[in-house]
Amino acid sequence: MEIGHIGLLPQLFERIFIPSLVYDELRHPAAPTPVRAWANALPAWLEVLSVAVSDDPAFQPLDDGEKSALTLGMTLGADLILIDDRKGAAVALQKGFQITGTLGFLTRSAQRGLLDLADALARHGAASSRASGSLLVRE
Repeated sequence: MEIGHIGLLPQLFERIFIPSLVYDELRHPAAPTPVRAWANALPAWLEVLSVAVSDDPAFQPLDDGEKSALTLGMTLGADLILIDDRKGAAVALQKGFQITGTLGFLTRSAQRGLLDLADALARHGAASSRASGSLLVRE
């Protein structure tokens, strides 16, 4: 959101989901203003789903956003989880998910001719903060 390329997600992926807990984090007063504004006017291509967080012991070191994203991913049989948190990514890999982070998403977008990677990386480096949480996609 903060780097201006979130609108590319539906061009890369068939369906995009976030757990309701992550949606709540995006709208929290502590979230950056552009993130809150985006979350308060969600695009039609993003589906927010409620999920009861799994008590899987592997999720112990994760925050609630990552726990809910992985639980939702397991429930949906998601193809890919977009996650930047290293602990969350490690657990996602352990659970058999394909993962990518923001940089992977930008690289994939550039490979498909959807953005200029140098510009996107400059924006990414200039972003002062990141929203926590994850996106789940079906390719």
